[in-house]
Amino acid sequence: MERREGWEHWFAEFLFKRKDTPFKYGTNDCGLFVGDCVEQITGVDIVEEFRGKYSTKHGCYKLLKEFCGGGVAETFQKLSRSYGFHEININYAGRGDIALVTGEMGNAVGIVDMTGEQVAIPSKTGLIFFPMIAILKAWRVG
Repeated sequence: MERREGWEHWFAEFLFKRKDTPFKYGTNDCGLFVGDCVEQITGVDIVEEFRGKYSTKHGCYKLLKEFCGGGVAETFQKLSRSYGFHEININYAGRGDIALVTGEMGNAVGIVDMTGEQVAIPSKTGLIFFPMIAILKAWRVG
C-alpha cells in the first residue's frame, strides 16, 4: 500500500473537517477514524469490513474479538499484516502513521497529525491530541 500523490492535502483537510466531530461507536470511534485517515492517505479503506456492523461499545468489542481474538491493538496488528503496513519503532512515527496510545477509555489508535508532533484521536468533544511520548506502538502507512 502506498501513499497517494498529494496525500498531505487530503489528510490535512480531513483532519480539519473532523476536528469537532464527537466520538461515536460505529461512526467516529478510534478504529473507524484511523481507517478514514488511512483512506485519505492511500485511497484504501482498511476498516471496510467493520463499517455498519456495530453502534455500541459492546458491539464494537464483540466484533473485534471475533475478528482477531483481542481488542484494538490486536485488530490493528492483524490489519497491518493484511494491508502491508509494518510496525515501526515508536521514535520513527511520522505524519500519517498509525499510533496506539492509552487514552481516556483505555487503549486507542490514532493518527500522527500533520505537525508530526502529536497523535489525533476522537473524543467526546472532537479530536484530542496526545504527545508523541504517549505512543505504545506505531505502524507505517504507505
